[in-house]
Amino acid sequence: MDIVGGKVASMAEDTGQSVAAPFEQEVAGVLQRLRTAFAELVGALPGGVAKPADLQRALKLDMKLCWKIFKVLGATDPLAAGPHVPGTANMRAFLKAVGRSGVSAGLIESAAQAAADFEDLVTTHAGDRSAFDSMTSGLAGEEAGGQIHLQHKRAAFRANRHIWGAQAKTLLRALVVQPATDPTLLSLAVLHGYFDLRRLRSDAPLVVSRERLSDNDGTLRKVDREALDPEGQTPHGFALLREFCSQPLATFRTVDAEAGFVHGELVTNGVGNRAAVTFVHGHVIDAAGPRFRDERNDFFRMSVLVRIPCEVLVFDLLVREDTFVPCTPEAHVYGEHLGEGPYPSRPQERDILPLHESVVYLGKGASVLHTPHVPRYMEMARDVFKRLNWDAGRFDVYRCHVQYPVLGATVRVALKMPEGPGE
Repeated sequence: MDIVGGKVASMAEDTGQSVAAPFEQEVAGVLQRLRTAFAELVGALPGGVAKPADLQRALKLDMKLCWKIFKVLGATDPLAAGPHVPGTANMRAFLKAVGRSGVSAGLIESAAQAAADFEDLVTTHAGDRSAFDSMTSGLAGEEAGGQIHLQHKRAAFRANRHIWGAQAKTLLRALVVQPATDPTLLSLAVLHGYFDLRRLRSDAPLVVSRERLSDNDGTLRKVDREALDPEGQTPHGFALLREFCSQPLATFRTVDAEAGFVHGELVTNGVGNRAAVTFVHGHVIDAAGPRFRDERNDFFRMSVLVRIPCEVLVFDLLVREDTFVPCTPEAHVYGEHLGEGPYPSRPQERDILPLHESVVYLGKGASVLHTPHVPRYMEMARDVFKRLNWDAGRFDVYRCHVQYPVLGATVRVALKMPEGPGE
């Protein structure tokens, strides 16, 4: 097997024809040659160049371009270098500046050819650089791929807030879980809210909640829920935590929807910052569902369908230490609206988007909940635990923090339920 021009060629015994390398191998070969060319150019510069600031001083180039060059050089593997390769105009500026520094024409010519090979690769396989970065995001490793995803999610947020006419700084979803009075069941407290939610267009719809409780197989559960703050109960079923909402309090209406769901709609007039609202509502459900695995439940799942463009989703799970042992939650983003019909018995892997959101263990108690995206969050949590008469110090806190969550996608945090006693 020979590697020639970044392509792997093998001789088929029957046909004698050359077989083109898989896309991943071709990209890796081209990027490796480009990295090598960059390293030779930087190494040949007079005075020693060890960091982007040195390169900026030596060539009088834009610092952002110098950072890109060093990102290519320092990538953990060739595929991770792809997102950082300068564009055509910046590449010409870099090579021209290197030429002025006295580096040999042969090294510059080799680098120019490697850059031309990269541009040909982009054109052949993708047509443009943005599409190429999307194609390679899954090959570049989680860190590099995550940066590409973030760029596109940010762009999607900006487009969607224009199209849908609304946006929020933060979407908060928190679930507090402990064994119920019947130790085979769970008690749940649910917090849901938006921070700095505003219309950009007066006719924009604002469905701010969509809830139902069901088993893994889609069987609906009829449960009684109580407001965490009884005095914050609205005529339409919202239970506001008044102290942590903007004033005057927002008004809502509820609408029965399909498949057992209830929609909550924000009723407000006005657009822009002066009409922005912040609200958190919460309730507690005793005996909400099984604590242990049974024929209809094997995972404990909490999901959020992103219905309004948001800058950040803060998705927290607070679990009393003796509820699920061991507790190792995982997060996935699904392109399908998992709440639109009966839940599948298990999540469908084909619907998972490659966004690599993670769940992080923060520690125990309300004090670890601090985040600049949710003002007074620790104070809010302490208030909730006090109302519930639950011991905050016994609760492990897990967080899934999502920047620019994808509109219309479902973010799900799940953990495997334990076997029941004696099983």
